[in-house]
Amino acid sequence: MESTNLISILTWIMAGPGSVYLANAFISWLVANSAKWNSLNSNLKFFIMLLIAPVLAVVAQLLLNYTAFIEVNIQPWFQIVMVSIIGWLGSQSTYRKILQVDYKRLN
Repeated sequence: MESTNLISILTWIMAGPGSVYLANAFISWLVANSAKWNSLNSNLKFFIMLLIAPVLAVVAQLLLNYTAFIEVNIQPWFQIVMVSIIGWLGSQSTYRKILQVDYKRLN
C-alpha cells in the first residue's frame, strides 16, 4: 500500500485487511477509554465490532467508484496532508533520538 495514494488506501481498506485493522484501531484508541463504551454488554461490543469493519469496506468500495474524481480533485490535497503527517512523525522520531543522545533528557 502506498501511504500517500488515496486510491491505494481505499483499495487496502476494501480488499485487504484494512477495514478490520481500522475498526480495531477505532475501538482501541478512540472508544475503549469511554465510560459509555465500557458500560456496554460485551456481546453488544462484539456485534458493533463486527459491523464496523464491513461498513468501512463498503464505504471504501463506494468511494472507489469515483476514482477519476478522486485522482483529479482530492489526491493532490490528500498527498500534501499525508506527506506532512509522515514528515512530522519522522521528525518526532529523530527529535526523540536527539534528546536521548545529545541532551540525555529522556530515560
